[in-house]
Amino acid sequence: MKQLMSFSATVTHELRDMLDKYIGSEYHHISITPEAVSSKINHMFIMTPWDQKLDVLAKYIEEHKDQKLLIFTQTKIATDELADKLSDMWLQAFAIHGDIRQRDRNNTIKAFKENKAKILIATDVASRWLNLNAIDLVINRDVPQDPESYVHRIGRTGRAGAEGKAITLVTREEMKYIYTIEKRNKILIKEVDIHGN
Repeated sequence: MKQLMSFSATVTHELRDMLDKYIGSEYHHISITPEAVSSKINHMFIMTPWDQKLDVLAKYIEEHKDQKLLIFTQTKIATDELADKLSDMWLQAFAIHGDIRQRDRNNTIKAFKENKAKILIATDVASRWLNLNAIDLVINRDVPQDPESYVHRIGRTGRAGAEGKAITLVTREEMKYIYTIEKRNKILIKEVDIHGN
């Protein structure tokens, strides 16, 4: 008898759709523990007009260039575009998403794990199957509109008792998502300036 299992920190609509597609609708969902956000993660946001997000992101990366960064965007196109723009600014960044061939994805992850690259840009779905440790900082270039996605994204830092940082670039229009994330996950996301103060 064949048995198929899937493990995830969160169960989003996208994940349910994939389970329905590949496993069928008759699967069992087991929740081991209630979702919890690590108390070792420092949650921050920078208020940023949309047209300044790239400049703010580049400056923030420059100030943290010795750290291993995982940056999240909403779409595959945004992931590729951001990797290209950062590379044009001499900030070596790799993109990973569902349209990238498996061999190239494996090479990208290997380079990131071996510290040949310090910046990895990903979509939510592509990052679900990544096993990455020692992520110093998670940056949300795009605010996740689903509070569960926030938990999944920032759960890549602050692992195994280590301290971590998560920063989100937020427009005034996106603040409603920050309030929802705080309320749903019972956390406080502090506003900081570009230097993290």
